[in-house]
Amino acid sequence: MGQIIARIGSRLLTALLTEAVIIKILVALGDWLVKRSSNTLDNQVWAEVKKALGEE
Repeated sequence: MGQIIARIGSRLLTALLTEAVIIKILVALGDWLVKRSSNTLDNQVWAEVKKALGEE
């Protein structure tokens, strides 16, 4: 029963979330993670990833 609900939920989320929304969510999560770290290398790498995604 749980697997059926998981499949339905997965398909529903996939239908509701467009690529742009998923990218925005992942960028927001990445920004949060980068701010939490103390090194600067990840800031540089994340800036390049955001450029590649067209978010900067």
